[in-house]
Amino acid sequence: MPGRFSTVARPATACEATHTVFEDDLETYLAEHWPAWTERRKELAKQGDGYVADCKHAPTYAEAARTAGGEPKLLYSLLENVMALVSY
Repeated sequence: MPGRFSTVARPATACEATHTVFEDDLETYLAEHWPAWTERRKELAKQGDGYVADCKHAPTYAEAARTAGGEPKLLYSLLENVMALVSY
């Protein structure tokens, strides 16, 4: 029905020992909490070399994550938790 709001609650972004949840999606989180990643993704697209900024493109995302400045603390926590689970 038009004009109706969803009653489904969204979880807050959180990183726990056994799981990580993003309130919306990873791209929204990165844009909000790691702006250097978004800027780097755009820079890569301007350079060409097959990188794309206006759609999901795994090589662009990976290179932006590898070369962007800043510290995405939640992502570090996520990786630390995964490493702890693997060595458990």
